[in-house]
Amino acid sequence: MKISNFFYDIRNKKPKNKRIVVLSDVHYYDKKNIKKLNIVLKKVEKLNPNYICMPGDLFDEKYIYDEKMFYDWLERLGKICPVIISLGNHEMYDTVYEKDNSFNKDVYDKVKKVDNVFVLDNELKSMDGINFIGLTYTFEYYEEYREDNKEYLIKYINDNINFSCKGYTVLLVHSPIEIIKEEVFKNLKCSKYVDLVISGHTHGGVTPNFMKKFMKGTGLFEPTPNHKIISKKSYGKYQIGDTTFIISSGIKKLSHTNSFRKLDFLFSPEITIIDI
Repeated sequence: MKISNFFYDIRNKKPKNKRIVVLSDVHYYDKKNIKKLNIVLKKVEKLNPNYICMPGDLFDEKYIYDEKMFYDWLERLGKICPVIISLGNHEMYDTVYEKDNSFNKDVYDKVKKVDNVFVLDNELKSMDGINFIGLTYTFEYYEEYREDNKEYLIKYINDNINFSCKGYTVLLVHSPIEIIKEEVFKNLKCSKYVDLVISGHTHGGVTPNFMKKFMKGTGLFEPTPNHKIISKKSYGKYQIGDTTFIISSGIKKLSHTNSFRKLDFLFSPEITIIDI
């Protein structure tokens, strides 16, 4: 199995000489995923990261199978370096019971017990002079507003992410779709101290790797509620003022709930490497 590495050196006026490896959109569902994830893990080990960031959609839906196999894999990741996790939209989805729209607390309580793994649900964790913030969007934002309500998003983020940060600050947020717009980001209280925003969610616009050098961040398809054909800023590096945005294409392109999931073999998993 081929794995694509996308590397970004973004050392700036606040260099930390650290390496972050991003594993977005793992979409774990059952033991069928483990073979791929074990190959990913071996690749990550060779990259010698200081931190592993997983910005959402760790699971394909809130109720999963073969849980222990995944926790064992996560434990092996934690032995490499600290693992920082934020929550995505698939953590709230449920095709089995369909009872509510919150994430599965029991599963994440188990994830939090894994050594050196940190789940940040609108929370901050500081390590070695670097601040990591995990931003969780609401089910309403994803489904009711279909990721297209600037006023709601600005108010929600300002109400929930209002820390006083000094030093290098990394924000993990699953969806980049609105926050990467200048008119949104500049109205956030956190914009003045966030140095790096790490996202996933867009699955690289479901763009084959050989096309990416020509498409320059534009995706063929946006796998979001609005299902846009030809979507801008689907992957890659962007800048708003002093803040860098990195959008990772993710480990899995088509989840088990996708009608075209059998075509997932056409897309190689992406490991994103960021030197800060």
